Order: sequence, then structure tokens, then C-alpha cells
Amino acid sequence: MYTPPVRRARSLVPLVLVTGLTAGLSTIAPRARAADTALAEALFQEGKKLLGRKEYAKACPKLAESYHLDPGGGTLLTLALCHEGEGRVATAWSEFTDAESTARRDGRADRARIAAQHVKQLEPKLQKVVLVVAEADANVAGFELERDGVAIGKAAWTIPIPIDSGAHTFTAEAPGKKPWSKTLTIRPDEKETRVEVPALEDDPAAKAAAQAAPSAPASASAKAAPAAAIESGHPAPPAKRSYVAPIALFATGAAALGVGAFFGVTALSAKKDADSRCPATQCNDPEGVRLSNKAVDSANVANVAFGVGIVAVGVGAVLLIAGGRDDSKVVVAPQVAAQGGGVTLRSRW
Repeated sequence: MYTPPVRRARSLVPLVLVTGLTAGLSTIAPRARAADTALAEALFQEGKKLLGRKEYAKACPKLAESYHLDPGGGTLLTLALCHEGEGRVATAWSEFTDAESTARRDGRADRARIAAQHVKQLEPKLQKVVLVVAEADANVAGFELERDGVAIGKAAWTIPIPIDSGAHTFTAEAPGKKPWSKTLTIRPDEKETRVEVPALEDDPAAKAAAQAAPSAPASASAKAAPAAAIESGHPAPPAKRSYVAPIALFATGAAALGVGAFFGVTALSAKKDADSRCPATQCNDPEGVRLSNKAVDSANVANVAFGVGIVAVGVGAVLLIAGGRDDSKVVVAPQVAAQGGGVTLRSRW
């Protein structure tokens, strides 16, 4: 005599356990998000108090951190007001501009109006800097120009760029050249400052290293490098780092968890219907037997899918922490079936 209730009970226990584990994992991100939001709110309130007392040096960092944790239009507008009070006109102007756009997007006409007023008031006060790069370096491959550690693209050269008053450091470097650096102080009364970036000097040490490279004995790793790289006298370029593999694993995990959730719900529904037809341990109702079998099969698929999903997300997290891998060296192959499944990850490290 067929006894589906016993089989159902044993088969659905792993489903319940895996579902509980998955639910626990799914709450980690919301809890972390809630903690960030709570901290952001505390920082915002403290920043507002300090701003009210015009303690800008203390208020602005707290408001900036609050916005970093929980970027909201109201926080950005308050931060812009703080930087305006601190005398950072260019920074405040940029933040008011962003705050206006955010407010219009969010349908906050009141905030948009305030931001627009401040943008209009600050524009005549903007100080600007013009960067002029020597023609000899303008088209050099690998040439980089930075202001206070932030890269400035070629499109921004020779045009006036808003800048706060105070000390700023400009740097330039290029392969085979000596780096250049200049620190200057923008006075509050200077409307526009011109910064000349001279032609970078050759670096003899870099040239000597480049000339010595072809004659150096090939190491074991050099022998394994592509032939073109060895013939040119330069080491093989580093493997291209990418996050495609972790993203693929996260997507695979999400899909598997979705499949598991679907079959889990199907299994529980079928079990409920089967129990209504076969309340006793033994069952002679054909429909009850069919529903019982359906519950067992769906539970098995759900268990496998949940397992694949959790493993895929876990491996994806490991790869993400490791900083990505060469796309051409990582192969992800998810496998889901009623009798088993998993994630096959092949990689040459």
C-alpha cells in the first residue's frame, strides 16, 4: 500500500530548512541598509545642529558622510548650504545644481526653487582655473593630469573650471617622463587663475630601464609570455581584470533562488491539497497520490535550486572580494535537475 504522507514529510523537511536559510541570508542586506540609514539620520541631525550654530568645519563632514550613507535630496541641499557657509563657493554651486536636478526628479518644487536661487546667487562669485598643457605632452600616450588627486580629462583643458579658494595641488605624469607637481593658493579675490603645465622632462632612469629590458635574460614567466611580447622586449600585459564572472554567478544564483522559490511554493501547495485528500497515513485516492508525488518532485527541485543559488552567490562573493578574474579564464556552468545539481566553476588562476 502506498504511503505518500511519510515520503512527503521527509522530503519537505530539507525544503523548509533551505527556505529558512535563504530567508535569513536575504535579510542581511536590508539589515545592513537599515543600519546605514539609521547612522545617516544621526549624522544628519547632528550636522544640522552644528550648521545652525554656524560651526561649518564640524557640520560639513557629518553631512557629507550622511549623504554618502544615504544619498537623499534633502541631505544634499543641506550639505550645499553648509559648504556655502564655509566659503567653498564652487563646491556649493555644484551641489546646489545637483540638488535642483534631484528635487525636480523627486517632484519637490520647494527644494528645487531654493537650490535654483542659490545657484543663481553663486554663479557671479565663482572662481575658475584654466589648465594649459604643453603641446609636446598633449598627445603623449599615458599622459595624466590631476588636481588634488582627481583626474582631469583632456576635454577640460584650456576651459575655465570652477574651483574653491585655498590651496590646490596640480600634478602631471607620463611614461618615461619625470613627474611634475605644483601647489598654489587661490585667493578669494582671484576670479580666474591660469596654470601652465610645462613639457615634462625625460627620465634617464626610465630610459635606461627600457633600453636594458630587451637584453635581460628571459625568466620562466617571460618564457610563458606571448611571442609578440617577448619579441618586442616588453613584458606581457597583465591579465585583464573583470567582474563579469562574479556578476554572472550572482545572476545565476538569483535565477536559481527564483526557481527554488517557485518549486517550493508549488511543493507546499501540492502537499496541502494532497493532505486534504489523504488525511490518513495510507492513501487510496489516485488524485491524492498524484499530488503527493508532485509535492515530492517539486520539493526535490526546490532543494537543488536553493543549493545551487546559495553556492553560486557564495562563489561570486569570493571572486568579487578577490578583485575579479580574467573573463577568458573563468567558465561558469550552472546545473539544475530534479535529482541533483550544482555550479561548475573552471578557472586558470
